[in-house]
Amino acid sequence: MAGGIPKAVIILSGLVFLVLLALNIRNSQHYTDSVASFGYHFVVPAALAAAAFAALRLSPSWRWAVTLSLLSCVVALYAAEIYLGFVEPHPAQADGRPFDGRTKMEVIADLRRDGVDAYPATRAKNLLVANPDGALVPVLSIEGAGLLPLAGPAGRTVVVCNETGQWSIYRADAHGFHNPPGSWTGEKADIVLVGDSFVQGNCVGAEQTIAARLRQGGATVLNLGVDGSGPLVELAVFREYVEAIQPDTVVWFYYEGNDLTKDLSLEMKSEMLRAYATNGDFRQELARRKDEVATRLQAYLDRRMAETMARVDHPLERMLAAAKLFRLRGRLGLGPVSLGVFEGATDEQFTLLRDILAGAAARTASWGGRLVFVYLPESDRYFGAARDGRIRAHIRERVLSIAAALELPIVDIAEAFGRAPDPRALFVYPGSHYNAAGYALAAQTVQDALARRMTDAR
Repeated sequence: MAGGIPKAVIILSGLVFLVLLALNIRNSQHYTDSVASFGYHFVVPAALAAAAFAALRLSPSWRWAVTLSLLSCVVALYAAEIYLGFVEPHPAQADGRPFDGRTKMEVIADLRRDGVDAYPATRAKNLLVANPDGALVPVLSIEGAGLLPLAGPAGRTVVVCNETGQWSIYRADAHGFHNPPGSWTGEKADIVLVGDSFVQGNCVGAEQTIAARLRQGGATVLNLGVDGSGPLVELAVFREYVEAIQPDTVVWFYYEGNDLTKDLSLEMKSEMLRAYATNGDFRQELARRKDEVATRLQAYLDRRMAETMARVDHPLERMLAAAKLFRLRGRLGLGPVSLGVFEGATDEQFTLLRDILAGAAARTASWGGRLVFVYLPESDRYFGAARDGRIRAHIRERVLSIAAALELPIVDIAEAFGRAPDPRALFVYPGSHYNAAGYALAAQTVQDALARRMTDAR
């Protein structure tokens, strides 16, 4: 029995190297542009796999030596991950700033004990479940018809995230978005922002978000960003809310970290979300039915809050992240895109993204407005060994070429961050959202670009 342990470990290691090689072969078009890249992505994993299986022919004592070496590497990797994720002080603690170590559900429970009607940030993903054939359907319905809210609980206190050491908490507006009270008074907004958590303003104070900083420049800004949104959910937000507002400028934010590589893959499994792209007349009339939507959503969350959050924010999320070496890979700049492990960015999805942007641009032009495309960078671009990210570069090139072909004004935040003395200082830590300085630079870059276009228009 003991003699079988080395064989099992060595075979498992060989299979891991083969899987990595297979992933690289699948994405080979990104890894053949240089001898070094070819060697790193093909020769190294093939050699390691061959060495592992060759080790099976060694004597029992040598197989044990190889096994102990492999296990020592695994132990070292997970020891580093445990230190980074559970032992190393949070940046706030290291700087001597206050640190709130409560979980999201503990914060909500404490607020409710104080009489505050608090809820977790909720997104469309939280409200979709898979049916037997794998398609995603809404958990809510009205008179037998599916209902998919696109924002969180309206008019309620929303607990979002804690990356800086303090939980970001805000009071949602009348439709569940992150805007000041009275934002939906009927006055036409100058600028409407559409996007995901970076637009919503995750993990910083309400006064530090992109929308808040644009408002400081005197513009009337409506923030329709929602945590976890991909291109189809963003199109749904556009159709349900932006078209009714008809602003002068719609700023559409694209986040390179997951819009195509994760979010769109999931959203395409929802027939309701796909309908926004395929049926020009489809709407749920969420804005008109806001009170009914809010009542249904809040009642559901009151009954099944933990279950709803677990669909995206699992209670064991920290443990799952540790199992995937999330912190260590973040330090090395080895996110899923860098490793070639991702679900999306297929030709079908690039085509769908083009159709989504083209439709939104055409509708915005129909009322005399303009659609501006903003490209947001992820932290992996600036941390660790894999900053070049050939897959990321390939996706970026195609996405920007789509926006350029549609003649959309493009604001490239990645370029702005790249010009900073240390782009890493614009994030709280690897894998995080932007910190206050990062959001400020992104907002200033957008504001400057919009101002230049207004000047050019004159």
